[in-house]
Amino acid sequence: MTSAVTVSLGAAATARRLFEPIYRLYYETFSKPPYQWPEGEEEQYRRRFERLMGDPTFGIAVAQCGDELAGFAYGYTLRPGTKWWEGFVTPVPPEVTTEWEGRTFALIDFAVDESVRGKGVGRRLHDTLLGSRHEERATLAVEPQAHEARGIYEHWGWQVVGRLRGPATDFAPEFDIMVLPLSLKAQAVSLGGRCGAVHAVAAPLLSAARVTTAQLPTGAVHAIGLSDSGLREPPPWAASPQRDLRHRPYGEAGPGGETPHPQGCGGKRPRRPRWPVQRSPQGVGMAVPAQRPLRRNPRQPRGRERLTSADIASLIESFQPGTSKRELAQRYGISESTVKRLLHARGARGEDKRFA
Repeated sequence: MTSAVTVSLGAAATARRLFEPIYRLYYETFSKPPYQWPEGEEEQYRRRFERLMGDPTFGIAVAQCGDELAGFAYGYTLRPGTKWWEGFVTPVPPEVTTEWEGRTFALIDFAVDESVRGKGVGRRLHDTLLGSRHEERATLAVEPQAHEARGIYEHWGWQVVGRLRGPATDFAPEFDIMVLPLSLKAQAVSLGGRCGAVHAVAAPLLSAARVTTAQLPTGAVHAIGLSDSGLREPPPWAASPQRDLRHRPYGEAGPGGETPHPQGCGGKRPRRPRWPVQRSPQGVGMAVPAQRPLRRNPRQPRGRERLTSADIASLIESFQPGTSKRELAQRYGISESTVKRLLHARGARGEDKRFA
């Protein structure tokens, strides 16, 4: 496969038309270690696939190099009475297992041809399919020994919620069930417009769900900092007339009538803050000044001012027999330079010239 890979969405008709290439790629991927391939899996797969295509919520994304199939990903929406969440080895909170209409999209099968792996085709399939869904979250099952596949899913934001023991008729005895949030709209509304919290929840999901501003409330759009294409842009609180002026073409006036400098730095340079500015822990966009650096109190007496006349006389008497300036500085709690100035001002000289 040397031509460019195209990724597109499809429906049941697309899956039915490409069934044979899909099955061949499915067999090439999952019949090798670390996966298990039980007897009769071909017939079981055909029946499962036919049943899935009959579901009205079925969705599929395919990658093609010309006329050759390079990858696929498909699934359907779980219903409230689903058995997907039954059989966990360890208890899982009911908040995870409770199902309602339109809550969860199950990613059933996902495979990429070996010749195009490592070129971003799998991520494009993943994002194309999940970005077209309206459910709140997605789920999938991966075999515990498939460490490479699980690592890729975790890198894309999926999280393991528990290990499930499959039925005896299934092709693997156990599965790790993973979940990925998809819906930004519900989370943004429930957070009540708190921009910091919305940003913290929504930002990690942008790579997995291509959400446009039409799907989000106005407050959430400004808090997250999205453009109409779903890409990040500087949030509104970061804009300023001076910053905007630097990016204007030469000769175009700014909001205050200023014209940019020919070198592009702007007619008015933004003034630096008098002290550093730090981000507020209450949320994104709330800047508060940091504490000012501590300065020495100008009224604090200097070292030589703390000594009385008696102290100075005692210091000179100790110095003349040969006591060093370092010892005197430590004894009176002042610096050596202060000791030297006091002795020089009074013309004191010691017997040992090494300390003079």
